[in-house]
Amino acid sequence: MEEDKDVVSWSAMMEGFSKCDEFSKVVGCFKDMQEQGVKPNAVTFLCLLSVCSHLGLVNEGRNFFKMMTKEYYNVTPTIEHYGCMIDLLAHTGQFDEARQLLHSMPSEFNPGGCISLINHYSFESDAASGK
Repeated sequence: MEEDKDVVSWSAMMEGFSKCDEFSKVVGCFKDMQEQGVKPNAVTFLCLLSVCSHLGLVNEGRNFFKMMTKEYYNVTPTIEHYGCMIDLLAHTGQFDEARQLLHSMPSEFNPGGCISLINHYSFESDAASGK
């Protein structure tokens, strides 16, 4: 039970910093959490991915998403994690990668909202470039 309190406390601090767009403090908390041996959970990664999406930090978002895998923390991505990544990729013009990620999602997820999101950003991009 004490371990749950630790990851909840760390995630809450990270969420607070993310609301202020303090990416360096979010990452600092994440690193401190790792150093103290606290294993991040799905909420921790959702916070990290959300701030990356909000600030357009593609490489950082990719790295955090990869850290969720069995090789690192064995945290299964939810539709919310995929949504953050697809939003990040589409918002920064990485449409092909966003679509690839969409097609790699587990079949039990309903990707309708994500498809709409990619199409929205793709349409905006085309309109801005005069296509």
